[in-house]
Amino acid sequence: MSNQTRMQPLVEFEVEGREPGPSKRSSGAGLGKILKSPAARVVVIIVCIAAVGFGLTQLIGGVAGPSNNWPRVRIMHVDTGQLRWLQTGPNATMPDGYHPVEYCFQNQCGPEGGTPVILNEYIGKPEQTNCSKCGARVVGHNPRPKEYEGVIPTDWRR
Repeated sequence: MSNQTRMQPLVEFEVEGREPGPSKRSSGAGLGKILKSPAARVVVIIVCIAAVGFGLTQLIGGVAGPSNNWPRVRIMHVDTGQLRWLQTGPNATMPDGYHPVEYCFQNQCGPEGGTPVILNEYIGKPEQTNCSKCGARVVGHNPRPKEYEGVIPTDWRR
């Protein structure tokens, strides 16, 4: 006998009404048989239309629209000091002369809810930013002291 081992045939079971050997595909209800029914075709068409509609609404921006999904940012005009809200989003543009604000919560600014300040780095100045009201240093994402947590800035009235 050689080094090759011979594969022994698998044990075949006899099933009544079938010839022994490898199993054959069943003749059960396949997709082709199911889709021959008119009711099944209607259901498949409705499911496909619903899937395409759902995909399109998600692609376009959902049922609620994109404006409800983006946060608003407080902005201030660099020359006039006028404050307003900017609705952010993929098509939002900053109006001329306006920049985002940070709030100073130090000294007398804290109890009032904060004083809006445009950071010097937003307008291209290299020096640090100080609050125009109390002179304290203001940084990006300026932290609110613990004693003023929950105090809403007075200029946030809509």
